[in-house]
Order: sequence, then C-alpha cells, then structure tokens
Amino acid sequence: MINLKTLRDKSSSHMAEMLIQGSTMGIIDMTKKIKEYQGVEKETLDLANGLLQFEQKSLDEYKELL
Repeated sequence: MINLKTLRDKSSSHMAEMLIQGSTMGIIDMTKKIKEYQGVEKETLDLANGLLQFEQKSLDEYKELL
C-alpha cells in the first residue's frame, strides 16, 4: 500500500502525512498496552514508555514537514 501511495505523490508533505498516520496509530496502540500491562516488570514498562516518547517526538518532527 505504501508503494502505491508514494507512486501517486512523492512530496515530502505527503510522506510526512503517512508517517504521522503511522506514528499516531503506534502511539494509540502503545498507550493502550502500557495501561493494560501495568503489572509487568519495570524494565518492560520503561522500554514501552521509551518507544512511546520516541513516537511522540517523531510525530512533532513530521508535523514540521507538512
């Protein structure tokens, strides 16, 4: 699907839009899982929170390309 979407529009704005959509889905899924798995080891939650922070930071950077 990505290949098809990029064939139509290769602009940086369109690429940023696709990355924003993917990151947003990742943020939603990771937030749900963090809340769901509160009883797991601290290392696991730290890793999940690190990924969540990375996705949020990336999302902010992608917005600048719109």
